[in-house]
Amino acid sequence: MSSAADTTPGAELHYILTTSLPVHDAEKPLELPVIDNRFLVGWEDDRDLKNPRNFHTIRKWLCVTVVSMGSLLVTCTSSLYTSCYGQLHEEFGNSQEVATLGLSLFVVGLAVGPMMASPLSEFYGRKWIYLMSMFLFLLFLVPCAVAQNIQTMLVGRFLDGLAGSAFLSVAAGTVADLFVPSEIQNPMTVYTVAAFIGPAVGPVIGGFINSFASWRWSFYVLMIWTGILLLCLIFTPETHEPTLLYRKALATRLSFVGIGLGTVLATCTNPIWRKNYDRLVRNLEADAKRNGEEKVPKPEPEFRLPPAIFGAVAVTVSMFWFGWTTYRSIHWIVPMIATVLFGGGHVHSFRSFMNRANLCSIFLVFSSIWTFLVAAYPAYAASALAANTFARCMFAAAFPLFGEQMYKRLDDQWATSLLAFITLAMMPLP
Repeated sequence: MSSAADTTPGAELHYILTTSLPVHDAEKPLELPVIDNRFLVGWEDDRDLKNPRNFHTIRKWLCVTVVSMGSLLVTCTSSLYTSCYGQLHEEFGNSQEVATLGLSLFVVGLAVGPMMASPLSEFYGRKWIYLMSMFLFLLFLVPCAVAQNIQTMLVGRFLDGLAGSAFLSVAAGTVADLFVPSEIQNPMTVYTVAAFIGPAVGPVIGGFINSFASWRWSFYVLMIWTGILLLCLIFTPETHEPTLLYRKALATRLSFVGIGLGTVLATCTNPIWRKNYDRLVRNLEADAKRNGEEKVPKPEPEFRLPPAIFGAVAVTVSMFWFGWTTYRSIHWIVPMIATVLFGGGHVHSFRSFMNRANLCSIFLVFSSIWTFLVAAYPAYAASALAANTFARCMFAAAFPLFGEQMYKRLDDQWATSLLAFITLAMMPLP
């Protein structure tokens, strides 16, 4: 089961390849192990807006435009260099062949780079490859712009081609991520045009700049262009589906972190509740002395309930908080903070609420109520806790029968709010 539960990209294929297969009988078809889809993370439905192919059309085309402009920049940089030959010869005294070597080395970088960039983009996503590629492209433009000898220029050109190569390979994958095969023709045409028009535009731009300024300004302009695209890439969304699903799986696990942290924090409050209990006992003893009672009365079992009273309020507040902060426009840390409060008041997985209502332990509420039951029924503590467990487990058994349908019908916000309203009605009970 641990293999099937792995949510890294390609986990399903890894599970098939690493699971021991039965000995194949030539007369019987080979049977592959059945994968339990309950442990695979996928999109909510065919209209899930987190799926790149369900992005709004404008958003898709903005992504295509950004990566196409990156492709145009890289191919333009390859040929713009040729317009600098004359000034490079005058400043560095190099031959035509050596100057041309700068063009060849750039193209070699373009050829070698995709061998690394493309596989990495299929493991770590497109966006980080784009950001690193564009950042390094900008970085290696600097030695080209400030070079004091032709050797620096040649090394910078090779590294620049290597860094920018991602936009000649990974970008096509981005287009495929965004559009279904029946829609891919037009965006691929735009991307292809950008890649092929760059070598033609480069010498024109370079020739214009070099007619009025030093050859170094050709690289300064490229640096400005690169900087603008780097800013655009920061706001460009990830489009690689396995990477997005992997992050979704991590986010699912992350929700347990807040709950676990809440449990730890709630445990740390135990000294506070202990002091409160001792204070109530002292007050009871003081009242008995003032009333002239010779025998000190036993502490009331209700003295154990303050943690449950606080926890009941925390559960309701955190559920409303969590339910209405799960919109995509709200930073993920906001609902995670709610799970910290929820974990401290009532340890339970909201993901399980929405999927299979897999009930976890309850901390402040349960620890307080259990202690109360033991104090109230010392001779029948086991029976009292058994009755409590029976009632809790019966509710837990019933929830999976309607929980998932409820969340699909009401959506996450109102379904969670419905549960919060139920806890609000039950709040006076502790």
